[in-house]
Amino acid sequence: MHTKRPGVIAFEGAYHGLTYGALDTTWRADFRSPFSKQLGHFTAHVPFGRVPEVSNLKDFGAVIVEPIQGRGGIVVPPDDFLPKLRKFCDRNRLLLIFDEIYTGFCRTGRWFAGEHWDVVPDIMCVGKAMGGGFPISACVGRADVMDSWPESKGEAIHTSTFLGNPLGCAAALASIGEMKRLKLDARSRELGEWFSTRLARIGKVRGKGLMLGLEVDNAVPLVENLLQRGILALPEGSRGEILGLTPPLVITKRQLEHCAGVLAELFISR
Repeated sequence: MHTKRPGVIAFEGAYHGLTYGALDTTWRADFRSPFSKQLGHFTAHVPFGRVPEVSNLKDFGAVIVEPIQGRGGIVVPPDDFLPKLRKFCDRNRLLLIFDEIYTGFCRTGRWFAGEHWDVVPDIMCVGKAMGGGFPISACVGRADVMDSWPESKGEAIHTSTFLGNPLGCAAALASIGEMKRLKLDARSRELGEWFSTRLARIGKVRGKGLMLGLEVDNAVPLVENLLQRGILALPEGSRGEILGLTPPLVITKRQLEHCAGVLAELFISR
């Protein structure tokens, strides 16, 4: 709508959702291939952590990126990546879109993960923690970009049944208020540093704040064993080689210590 150029640059390992528009930008073939013939194929995927090298940039209008990849394996990029990506987009008149659905609202120890590198996107997608578990999501953007959406002349050109749902908005306002009151950005940062040190006794750790991953051979059986012990985790990465640990931001050290102890037992017994 803003650039009049339909192409999108995304990154290998990216996960941006499974609805058809988002699915075209999602990387993994197991999600994409069943629907490939119905997708728009407007996306060019390039290596994560490097400034894109794409021919025919005139066909592209935006770059979409997770500041820290989630389902791709809790992948933290090099420190110069997002600043260079911002300059690349400015130089080529591309919109920079941050997908902060996973990383936003204090998860990584900052309100939004892009703050770790002081990079401001043109559009930011948020959700998940925004409503404290209640379903709501949003797009936040620069005024001149958002004003590219035309005024309605009788029919909205794109809408949804639950757009601006009052209950969802009330839940989001209440949830954001609690995040501020409890200073969950600082709490996530401090607990994440402590928990990372504890996990490092078990294996190699990656991530920021309370968005952490433990490198393993195969996370799937570990996830099943943890579930039997009352601990929720996810296999991350294309091969399930990362055990994703993203606990509630109000979790206690005692609970985290229990999780680390169970993990240590499972690793010893393998």
